Amino acid sequence: MNTYSSLWNRPPPASRLGPGLAWALLAVAALGLLLAFSQVVQGGVRQAKLQRQASAAHQDALWRCSTLVGASRLGCLQQARPLQPGAATLEPRTALQAAGG
Repeated sequence: MNTYSSLWNRPPPASRLGPGLAWALLAVAALGLLLAFSQVVQGGVRQAKLQRQASAAHQDALWRCSTLVGASRLGCLQQARPLQPGAATLEPRTALQAAGG
């Protein structure tokens, strides 16, 4: 009998650990996957919220620009450029960052 056939006759390592430890490892793996999925979903919800806030702020800026007349309206519209996907980060900025400081 060669050594390769003796490897096939051994039970798999999980069955040698005992059923309690195998179930515990399975539960830890499942909880880890659920935690990772939860983090991904929360990140998506956070990004969607920031996108809605950015869109609302842009619409407010356009509405304010529409009330102006003449050159001030054109300048306002140039400052309130349309949102381009991926062009700007969606992270909220503090007042100090917005002021350039």
